[in-house]
Amino acid sequence: MSANKHYGRQIVLSLFLTVIGILGLLYLASRFLLPHIDVNQQQVYDVLVKLFPLLLGLIMIEIGVLVARRRDEEIEEEADRLPPNAYDRPFHTLPGDDPVHLHTEDLTYAQPMAKASYVAQQAPEPVAQPVAPPVVQPVVEPVQERVIEPVAEVVPEPVVQAAIDPVVDEVATPAEIEPVAPMTIEPAMEEPVAVAPVTPSVATPIAAVQAPVEEEELLELINTGDFATILAVELENALQMEYDLTLVIINVDEGPAHLIANKLVMLSADLAYSFTRDDDSIAMVLPFYNNDEAKTFTLSMVESCQKEFAPAMLKVGFASRAGRIVDADQLIHEAEAASRRAN
Repeated sequence: MSANKHYGRQIVLSLFLTVIGILGLLYLASRFLLPHIDVNQQQVYDVLVKLFPLLLGLIMIEIGVLVARRRDEEIEEEADRLPPNAYDRPFHTLPGDDPVHLHTEDLTYAQPMAKASYVAQQAPEPVAQPVAPPVVQPVVEPVQERVIEPVAEVVPEPVVQAAIDPVVDEVATPAEIEPVAPMTIEPAMEEPVAVAPVTPSVATPIAAVQAPVEEEELLELINTGDFATILAVELENALQMEYDLTLVIINVDEGPAHLIANKLVMLSADLAYSFTRDDDSIAMVLPFYNNDEAKTFTLSMVESCQKEFAPAMLKVGFASRAGRIVDADQLIHEAEAASRRAN
C-alpha cells in the first residue's frame, strides 16, 4: 500500500523555501550589487512591485505541479492492486466458467492497459468453416412388367323351381255365449246426518299472550341449575392444565336482582359463566383470570349496573385458585366470605 501523501506539508515547505531564497537573493543584491550601481530605493521598489505577480504565478505553478505529480511507485502499486474479494476467487471458480468474462469488480478496478494486454494474450478461436451437406441422389428401380393370366369362362347352372304347396289358414270356431240374467237394483234409503252446533270463537288478546313469553326469554339468559357442575368441571380443567380460575359472587342488597343479572350476562357475553343461585345472588366463573384481572373485568360491569339501576347496592366477592389445589366447595366458601366482607 502506498504511503499517505501530505500535500499540505509539501506546499508549506516549498513556500517557505521560496521566500527564504528570494530574501537571500535580495540580501546579496543589496549588499554586493546595489552599492556598485547608481540605483535609489524608489527604483528598487518599482521593480519589486512588477516582480510580485510573477512570484505569485510561480507559487501557483509549483502548487499545481506538487498536487498533480504522481510517483512511479504509486503507479506500479495501483497496477498490481487486486480488486476486493479476489484473493480466494480461484477456489470458487467452476470448470465451466469463461475466463474472458469479467466480473463487476474487475470492470471497476481494472486498468485499461492491463485489460488490453489480457485480451491480446487470448488466442483467436478458429472459425468453423461451413460444411456442405451431402447430395442425396434418388434411386431408380427397374419397372417390372405385369403378366395378365387368362380368366376361365363361368357357365351358369340351371335353376330348378320347387313346387309350392298352398297354405290354408285355420279359423277357430266361436265359443257359445250364455245369456246373462238381469240384475235388479234397489234404491238406497237416505239416513239423516247429525249436524254439530257451531259455537262462536272468542279472540284472545295478543298482549296477554306475549307478556309471559318475554319473561321466559329474560329468564333463559341465566343458567340456574348447572352452577355446581360447570364450576367443578372448569376447576378440574384448571388443575390439570395449570391455569388460573376466579369465582365471583355478587349479592344484590337493593335493586332488581333479575334485571341486574340479565345486564351482567349481556356485558360478560362469552367471557364468563353466569348463574343465579337460590339466595338471589349472582355467580360468575372466570377461567384464565387471576384475582386482579377478575376485579378489573367485574367491577367495571358492576359500576355500569349501579348507574343504570340506581340506587342499587351490590357486594362483590372474589376467590381465585392462584396455583392452589382446591375444590369447588372451598372456592365457593371463600367467595361468599369475601362478598359478605365487601362494603
